[in-house]
Amino acid sequence: MEGMIIKTSSFNLTDEEFLAFCLDNKNLRIERDSQSNIIIMSPVKDESSGLNSIVHGQLFIWNMKVKGGLTFESSAGFTLSNNAVRSPDVSWIEKTKFETAKREQKNNKGFLNIVPDFVVEIKSESDSLKELKEKMHEYLDCGVMLGYLIIPEKEKVLIYQSNREVIEKKFSEKIIADNVVTGFELDLSSWKEMI
Repeated sequence: MEGMIIKTSSFNLTDEEFLAFCLDNKNLRIERDSQSNIIIMSPVKDESSGLNSIVHGQLFIWNMKVKGGLTFESSAGFTLSNNAVRSPDVSWIEKTKFETAKREQKNNKGFLNIVPDFVVEIKSESDSLKELKEKMHEYLDCGVMLGYLIIPEKEKVLIYQSNREVIEKKFSEKIIADNVVTGFELDLSSWKEMI
């Protein structure tokens, strides 16, 4: 993701201060990397935002049927195990795991310290593919079990899983998850007609 990076080596925001900074700038897309640098990302174009809605909508409908967890869109922030605060475009967390984390961190003044089980990143025109691939590996290193990197201009999805090779699928193929979000079907075959 290409964006402005604010190096914080001369000052270090606490989790509370970072949350306050995000709330004071709620119209911006903000993340924090593992070195505590603040990343301010540019807004996405209509096409990327529309694709995000399609993916989240399909995951939400699947989750309503199985009632196994909670879905989140890009405005949710999670503090990962490496101290980065990330906001995946779409994410899912198993219900018991989420409830346990909320209960254990009820006095937490920052973003919830939890690693989503499943994440989706959608490449926009302003994103660097190299940086997004690095971000997907960061997710896996922190405990994400399944991740999809969607590349609209090439109409392909890269599937990331712990200890497995990255699998590439085309938009013309229905992608059916066989673990983590078992049975979730991602269908992007007619995505341009839906936006």
